[in-house]
Amino acid sequence: MTEIKDFSKIEDINSYLTSQNNDLIFCIDANIEKIYSKEFQNLKSKYKSEWFVFPEGETAKSISEWEKSVEYFLNSGINRKTTLVAIGGGALSDVSGFVASTLLRGIEWIVVPTTILSQIDASIGGKVAVNSRYGKNLIGNFHQPKEVLICDEFLTTLESKEVLSGYGELLKYAYIDNDIFELIKKESSILNLMKACAQIKLNIINQDPLESGLRKILNLGHTFGHVIEWKYKLSHGISVLWGMAIIFKLFNQENELNKLHEMIKKLKINKDLSNPINNNLDADEFFQVLTKDKKLINTKSIELIIVDEKKAVVVKEYDLVELRSLFKNKMRDICAITFN
Repeated sequence: MTEIKDFSKIEDINSYLTSQNNDLIFCIDANIEKIYSKEFQNLKSKYKSEWFVFPEGETAKSISEWEKSVEYFLNSGINRKTTLVAIGGGALSDVSGFVASTLLRGIEWIVVPTTILSQIDASIGGKVAVNSRYGKNLIGNFHQPKEVLICDEFLTTLESKEVLSGYGELLKYAYIDNDIFELIKKESSILNLMKACAQIKLNIINQDPLESGLRKILNLGHTFGHVIEWKYKLSHGISVLWGMAIIFKLFNQENELNKLHEMIKKLKINKDLSNPINNNLDADEFFQVLTKDKKLINTKSIELIIVDEKKAVVVKEYDLVELRSLFKNKMRDICAITFN
């Protein structure tokens, strides 16, 4: 079972890691290494030959980067008691976890998440993957991290786009648990919101680690969101936000869309959001990407995560032909969604 531990300073994490008896290897995001070069100097010096730097963002999640990293670590000399430490955002933890799951058929790993999105979501749950030319996260595994080491200091240097992405992912939790909605309405601090969201995800993961049922609700907004992320190169969290908006508009759930708008205004991010879908979008082309999604049941149907009439987040199967037709009929309404 994954354990979440809180730290105030990066130096505290460094001390904790170096005090472990395990052999350690490191995967770190290039941008994080650059920003925190001073903070990680001693750690990098100690583990110089076990230190692999991934390019920042989704670029890290390629088969070629995965191959380079596993060959690097195999060459450096590892064993089944080696522990991999991943330092970076959601993309970095995705690929690093996949590295850990495939080295020697699986070694332990620890995540040090450095963004809002990764601290509340991506680092928790053991979904690890790289991207295919056909879509996001299509080559992957389940491999739970031993520990998630949360550190507030990382949040002080986040770029605005990373903050925005984190908020986008955070909003889905307000539909899963109304307490998050109430915290947002009361304009609770981001740290309180993050800790509450992380605990919700951990509780769900502990009940359903391999996504056989309950865990699927964490994919609210992700089916359409992944298409948006893939086509428009938007951040993951903002793509999820628009994925939820599309779901609500498709099924005439104006109350849920209004709730989303209210939270966006409370978080003061409404001025930073513009609708990525334009009127020239080819719906068939959009669905061609969507049919590569992992939630495809067969060639005729797909699972969507929706909010039902009882305000519960549930999984429902939809016929692809009917869904495509509905999407085409709603295109004008979808293009008109605005949060400004």
